[in-house]
Amino acid sequence: MAKTDAIRYLQQQADATRKDAAQALARQQAMLLDAQNKLALLGRYVAHYREEAQSAERAGVWSVQAREMRAFIAQLDQVVTMQQESLGRHRQQADLLQRQWLSARGREEALAGLLRRAENQRHAQQLQQMQKELDEWAQRAASHFQIMA
Repeated sequence: MAKTDAIRYLQQQADATRKDAAQALARQQAMLLDAQNKLALLGRYVAHYREEAQSAERAGVWSVQAREMRAFIAQLDQVVTMQQESLGRHRQQADLLQRQWLSARGREEALAGLLRRAENQRHAQQLQQMQKELDEWAQRAASHFQIMA
């Protein structure tokens, strides 16, 4: 009984670890999706300002305004680069958390299988013990009837 109790305890701990890992992975995937959405929004924003700058240059906007727009677009390009780096970090973290979740799930499944085998073994031992007791009872009963006869 102690063996199955120990395995059951370990399996419950592994289950809790797997659930924690799954929650961490879900949070990270949400942050990854958010970072992807922000990058897409920034991309549209930069494209919009580039179009405006090109239109303004074609229309002959003063050079000071054109320079300011180019500087603003350069700043936006830096923000896009920073967001791309952030997205990369979020992907790496999501990959790491997914590997941790898979490992935790594998450990939980292995312990669940070990627990099933231990319980099956305990059940088989109980059946053997019961059979032994029945055989002993049958021998006693047979010898009792022989003495009476």
